[in-house]
Amino acid sequence: MPWPNDVLTRTVYGTYLTALGEPAKGRVTFTPTTRVVDEDDAVIVESTLAAALDINGAFEIDLPVTDNALLRPEGWAYKVSVRLYGVKPQSFYALLPYGDGSDVDIRSEISSGTEGTTASNPIVVQGPAGPRGPGVLIDSGLPSNLVGVDGDIYIDSDTGSYYGPKADGAWPASPAYSLDSALTSNQRHVHTQSSVSSTWTVTHALGGRPSVTVVDSAGTVVIGDITYNSDTQVTISFSSPFSGYAYLT
Repeated sequence: MPWPNDVLTRTVYGTYLTALGEPAKGRVTFTPTTRVVDEDDAVIVESTLAAALDINGAFEIDLPVTDNALLRPEGWAYKVSVRLYGVKPQSFYALLPYGDGSDVDIRSEISSGTEGTTASNPIVVQGPAGPRGPGVLIDSGLPSNLVGVDGDIYIDSDTGSYYGPKADGAWPASPAYSLDSALTSNQRHVHTQSSVSSTWTVTHALGGRPSVTVVDSAGTVVIGDITYNSDTQVTISFSSPFSGYAYLT
């Protein structure tokens, strides 16, 4: 987009590939932490600026710099969100000083961290790491009370049984759901995808169009394209192959 003459910009670019080296699909968004105005109180930027990845997994966008003395307020930054198809979203805060005005490869700047950053490079702003929140643990056998934190969910990779959430430092004595009980009760179906694949075909006995939640072998929820082939079969497609579990309810 064309910016007013008093707005200094820098070009930010980057390329994202899948684990197989193929172009990723998705977009990168830049949202200012406050409304930015010029000396006449005209709004320069207040909403999200988005850049979609092209067929090569690349993007390029011109952004107002965060240290322009002609803009107010001072000390604002961008919240950057990287949302790739089939990958857990990544967000961080970044300053974009003008420096020498050269183009910025956002991926190399993130990987290099804040050490050695100069005025001619963007600065990634990171707060102190806090305790991790609840997540999904996957392992073989019954869960030990020595692993996980309160709120965690545990999946037994041997049986597909689902334990949790963990509370008061202990796991429940019996699974909340198991493959056998889910099929018997007609309330939940757990599909174990042991082979790596980008297309999962799930046959179930729930009927209709159940909700589908997919978790990979690392415990990360993954979003895919859901196709309901019939009342008893669902196909889930992803941009990259992996193994894990699909929960139908």
